[in-house]
Amino acid sequence: MRDARILEQLIRRERGLAPLPVPERPMIGWSDRPVSGRFIIPGVTPANDPGLTEAEAWGRTDVVWEAPRRSTASRTPAKKSMRSVRGSMIDINRNQVLVFESVLEAFLAHMLVANPDIALVEDQPSPLPYRFEGEWHEHTLDYRATSRNGWREGYIVKPASQLGPDQTLAKAMAIAKQNVPKAADNIIVLSELNITRAKGMNAVEINASRKTRNQQDCNDLLDAIRGLRRGVALWELIASMPRSWTVMDAARCLIYDGSVRLHRPGNRLTDASVVSAHWQN
Repeated sequence: MRDARILEQLIRRERGLAPLPVPERPMIGWSDRPVSGRFIIPGVTPANDPGLTEAEAWGRTDVVWEAPRRSTASRTPAKKSMRSVRGSMIDINRNQVLVFESVLEAFLAHMLVANPDIALVEDQPSPLPYRFEGEWHEHTLDYRATSRNGWREGYIVKPASQLGPDQTLAKAMAIAKQNVPKAADNIIVLSELNITRAKGMNAVEINASRKTRNQQDCNDLLDAIRGLRRGVALWELIASMPRSWTVMDAARCLIYDGSVRLHRPGNRLTDASVVSAHWQN
C-alpha cells in the first residue's frame, strides 16, 4: 500500500501536479440507480429498461425492487474446475445473469454487454447439431449476441493453443453449415488473440462504472471535454474537475454512450488515456 502511494506521488510530480492531499472526509460518488437489480413499476417497466432512478422511485408505493433474473443457459457450468474459472455476471442492460466457464468467456461477456450496438446476449443457448467426419455431434455456443439491427452472431471461445488439436475451426464451419441462418447469421471463433486482456478489463470497468452512473457527473465531464475542443489525458481532467474522484467512472460511461471518443481503444484505459468529444453533425 505504501509503495502504491509513493508511486502515485512520483507520477503526480512527473506531471507537474502538487502532492495529493489527504482528504478530511471520505469522497463518495452517488449512483442514480441501485448497483444491483433495478426499480420497476410492475406491468409497466419494459424488460430491457434500466429502471427508475433513486429520485424517481423515492416515496412511491407502486415501485418495487427487482432482483437480477436467472440465467437462461441451456446447461449449468460445473461450480469447480481445476483448469478454468467458473462464475457469473449481470447483464446490466437486461438485469439478467450470464454464466461463464473461463476468463476468456467472462471477458467476452463483458465486451458484449459493454457494446451499445448489442441488444441481447444469450449464454449457453440450446445445443446445435452438426455433422463432422461422418458422425453427428452437438455443440453449445458460449454466447449468442443479437445486434440492434437484428443480426445474430454465435461465439465459440477457445485458447489459441487448443484451436489446432481440437480442430475448432473445422468444427465451426460444420456447425455453421448445418445451423446458419436458423440459429445464427454467423458463427465466430475467438481466442485470446481477439479477446485481449486490455479490451476485456476495459469492458469490465465500463460495466462497473455504468452500474454506479451519476448523470450529473457525466454531464459536467462532457461539458469540460467539449470546452477544450482537443484531446485531453484523463489525469488532466482529474486534476481540474471539482469532483475529481468521479472522473474515471463518468468517462467510462461517456465512452459507452459514444459522446466521448477514446484514443487508441485497444489499449488499457487508465488515467493516462487520451479522450476527446465525439462531435456529431
